[in-house]
Amino acid sequence: MKKINVGQVLYANFYGIPEEKFNNEKIKNVLKNACNSGSCTILNYSDFIFPNNGYTISYVLAESHAALHTYQEYYQVFIDIFTCGEKANPIIIFEIMKEYFSPTLDTEWSIIKR
Repeated sequence: MKKINVGQVLYANFYGIPEEKFNNEKIKNVLKNACNSGSCTILNYSDFIFPNNGYTISYVLAESHAALHTYQEYYQVFIDIFTCGEKANPIIIFEIMKEYFSPTLDTEWSIIKR
């Protein structure tokens, strides 16, 4: 038996997000388009708006999932993208989301093979 990588997970933290970017409907659509551009197959999604206007959305993908969490009060967004197989490209999703959110401070990200 040997270890075989079957996918990859990308984590990203965006800091210093301009206030106008915290539009939940727009975020939902941008993430949907980013998943499609990253060659993912969307099966379903679930989202929730918290009382402080924090927003969480998760797309269930045939390749696994893409989840995003906003912290508007801190001008921060956190993304978790896990993909299996060779077709899906989480880096494309990350790049599209980074372009949309336009962080003015640091962006931290890493990708891990699984």
